[in-house]
Amino acid sequence: MRVGELSGLMWNDIDEVNKRIIIRHSEKLNRLTNTFYISTPKNGKTRIFPLTIEIAELLKKIKNVEKKYGYLTEFVFSNVDGRIHARVISGYMKRRTSNEGFTNPKSIHTARRTLNSELLASGAPRTMCCAMIGNTERVNEEYYTYDVSSTSEKMEIVTRINSRVTSNANGNRNDGSP
Repeated sequence: MRVGELSGLMWNDIDEVNKRIIIRHSEKLNRLTNTFYISTPKNGKTRIFPLTIEIAELLKKIKNVEKKYGYLTEFVFSNVDGRIHARVISGYMKRRTSNEGFTNPKSIHTARRTLNSELLASGAPRTMCCAMIGNTERVNEEYYTYDVSSTSEKMEIVTRINSRVTSNANGNRNDGSP
């Protein structure tokens, strides 16, 4: 999800029965008045994201903490001052990824790119990735896809190709030709 979509996420967007998150709100900033408001997602379209067991458990913890401290609102991410704004979520993500285990601080945008790349590397259809991420295929291909394969995966593929090429060069064709 985009950071504005996280800030605009409401509890009624969480469909536990059908195990999905309905992404239909996004926080926007009116630069003239310097005020935040809730609108539609960037491309104006509602989309669906799977509600995995891990995400459902995390959301349950968030709701319990918000209930405990008395700041449960219609928005998923709230604190004593109300809805948590996108820039606060962004700052938190960068702080949490500035410690051990990360080569450099990560943004929500980086997480979206990584998810897309991992989905594609796992064999998910491009159209599914685009639908979940909320991008067109062109934007997804151009800006949201990068290599996430390991050196050993690359080695395995190159070794397989080399074996096939070497076999063909030695006259051992595997295509049924004489």
